[in-house]
Amino acid sequence: MNQKNGGSFLEQLCQLYQRSQLPAAFLDASFTVLWASDSILELLPGLQRPAGALELLEGRDPAAIRQEIASQGHFVSRDPSLLFSGRGVTLCLAGRDSRGPVYLLQPAGETEDSSPRHIRQPQGSDRAMGAFNSRFREALSQIFLALDQLREPPPGGSPDDAPLGQLNRQAYQLLRQVLLITTYSESAYTRPMVQAAPGTALDLFGALRQLCASCGDLLEESGIPLDWEIPKGRFPVLCHRRELEMIFLNLVANSCRFTRPENGLLVRARAWGSCGMVTVSDRGRGIPAHVQPLVFQPYYSYCPARGPFGGLGLGLSCVKGLATALGGTVALTSREGEGTSVTFTLPCAPHRLPLALEATAREYLADRFSPVRVLLCDSIPPPE
Repeated sequence: MNQKNGGSFLEQLCQLYQRSQLPAAFLDASFTVLWASDSILELLPGLQRPAGALELLEGRDPAAIRQEIASQGHFVSRDPSLLFSGRGVTLCLAGRDSRGPVYLLQPAGETEDSSPRHIRQPQGSDRAMGAFNSRFREALSQIFLALDQLREPPPGGSPDDAPLGQLNRQAYQLLRQVLLITTYSESAYTRPMVQAAPGTALDLFGALRQLCASCGDLLEESGIPLDWEIPKGRFPVLCHRRELEMIFLNLVANSCRFTRPENGLLVRARAWGSCGMVTVSDRGRGIPAHVQPLVFQPYYSYCPARGPFGGLGLGLSCVKGLATALGGTVALTSREGEGTSVTFTLPCAPHRLPLALEATAREYLADRFSPVRVLLCDSIPPPE
């Protein structure tokens, strides 16, 4: 990506920013990446793709962005009305070359106009606090109720209905919320958990086979069959095991939570150009059309039976944040009453990188606190 595209003006800017080691990228009028510094590629590896800047801008209209830059002097992608809305970027006009305007893109906070004071006003705290209050108060209330009833377990109930079973399930749900908050905070406010060139690569196909085998075994009791079509052999990707687990298991957990009779899950994986592509499809309730544009927003949740705070609203935000931080993409299609499919891609790793050791299905099942058990705790019986 660090090739000079354009005339002497752009070349001089690129040399200046490369020497300064500041994170910066230059875009043309259509917001195609012309050049990106090494430091910004470490923070935002998705900029290695020509269309990577458009993904960071989250589908906003380029014409509207250019108009805002012309009227206000800059554009900030992070929405100040949302608390914890993720890593933002700023855009401003750097000048013009022989082909037209050149825009400077930097991570939010790198310029005076995009300081944390300017972009992190918590006007969206009502929604975030509502999600926290609903999910944690409910779980803690159930835990205290179960503790109070331990002396008098209900006669004739199943183990899951007994106070100890309820206590165990609520504890796992709290673990799930903490894991989601931690993962989202790391991806939104710190450097990506894996750098653009980690020391090892992950075998995508092998890791998916182990995850599918463990998920399928645990979901069997819930009556939700999971099938998979994963090629034999290896496909190394620039990803660590924890990141793949969070991306994949959040998609499986969503498919199980919003289920219906005759639901089933299908996982497909294949090589797609220089990326590995994975699709998780279900035959569940589906997502209403008016909700679909909002599902990747942090702390937004939708559940017809439980109202606006049916969940914490971070599962799909973690999926998108991790995949894009790793240089991949995420796409969702859904039809209400028929089901949902989510596809994510991860870039292929150079062949020179050694493969990291992967967990086996047996290890996932034997570990009572494995991410498989924690993230699927709404759909599977907790371990005793």
